Amino acid sequence: MTAGRSGQTPTPSAAASAGAADRRRYVLVVLTLVGAFNHFDRHLLAILLERIKADLVLSDLQLGLLSGVVFGGVYAIMGIPISLLAARRNRRNIIVVALTVWSALTVACGVAQNFWQLALARFGVGIGEAGGTAPSHSMISDLYPEGRRAGAMAFYGAGANLGLFLAMIVGGTVAALFGWRWAFIVAGVPGLILALVVIRLPEPVREAGRADAPSLANLGLLRATLGTLRRDPCLRNVIAGTTLNAIVIYGMLAWVASYLIRVHDLSLQVVGIYMAIVLGLIGGVGTILGGIVADRLARRHRRWYCWVVAAAILVGKPFMLVFLVTDVTTLALIVFVGATMFGAVFLGPTFSILHDRVDSAMRPVASAITLFVVNLLGLGIGPVLVGALSDYVFPGGDGLRYALVAIQVLGLWAALHYFLGGRALTGGTSRPVSASS
Repeated sequence: MTAGRSGQTPTPSAAASAGAADRRRYVLVVLTLVGAFNHFDRHLLAILLERIKADLVLSDLQLGLLSGVVFGGVYAIMGIPISLLAARRNRRNIIVVALTVWSALTVACGVAQNFWQLALARFGVGIGEAGGTAPSHSMISDLYPEGRRAGAMAFYGAGANLGLFLAMIVGGTVAALFGWRWAFIVAGVPGLILALVVIRLPEPVREAGRADAPSLANLGLLRATLGTLRRDPCLRNVIAGTTLNAIVIYGMLAWVASYLIRVHDLSLQVVGIYMAIVLGLIGGVGTILGGIVADRLARRHRRWYCWVVAAAILVGKPFMLVFLVTDVTTLALIVFVGATMFGAVFLGPTFSILHDRVDSAMRPVASAITLFVVNLLGLGIGPVLVGALSDYVFPGGDGLRYALVAIQVLGLWAALHYFLGGRALTGGTSRPVSASS
């Protein structure tokens, strides 16, 4: 039988290549689902804060601690030793263990009877979730080459938006119908099932390191990676920018549902559905488009990986300020869409430029170091800062509004660092800085 007019019968090598591409996409989709459940369990607390506050009689500062440092501190600290394991051990297995731990302890949040029990469970969730991101980043970087990596990272990053979608719509609906405790239980169980899928994923072949990259033991690898990040002016600015941006983003994510309920008098279910659509769907589009646009512009010059983020922060900031100062609910809900779209752009370009500029052996550690700083200061401090400002600096009915406005200045500072990071890239390529230079 002859081949049709459309072309020749695929060669074995072409068929193998297509099969490899399918397997690569499958791994990326499953890892993205893991990232989605990571953020589902992480951000579920945001939609439940008002119910938990009333039930356990907590202050805004205590709620900020639960959303921030109780989770973010241990998440940040544990990320580095886990990343060192990921640099040497089977990354898929690390993700399986991490997913199982944080899912089980999310269920435990649903049976907590006071602040300290809930804090302990959230502490455990933070330990588990620390093992999800850096190994996934490393696997994706080995699956996708430079030039396609920002798009793949952005697709993985869109899992965060899917997780936010689930947290808001499932959390809001279940809490409204059955109570906040059942929301944690419903969130935790699917992750235990997903772990059975992850265990069957192939472990990607690690990309060969540069010829001048030293063979390093764990502590040596950590020191070499820290040295590379410290010497590279682009990466110093990118890490500073993403940390400042994270304080704003995590501060907003933790409190925006409470803001809509308190200031605009919306119901829990309405807020949950709205936030699911905006943060989950529209934010996901922004994340994916950010990676695609950055990859295309970076063909002209690598600095666009940084400048795309700087531009998105600056364009999105007026939308956010209008959202926070207006008393017109319809206008607030409309402009928050724009703020979310532009605020989601940073993820793919940030981790793409990070992985482009370090040796392949350093990638999980570089991700973990970046996430350590981002989560310790961003996730750890952002929600607490907003809660403290609301309680002590702007006490009263509009305290939460003024607290959220106050942290926006950090976003402008972040945009400056991304601009400077791009300007530090004097060449058109992203040649990594040598660990020994």
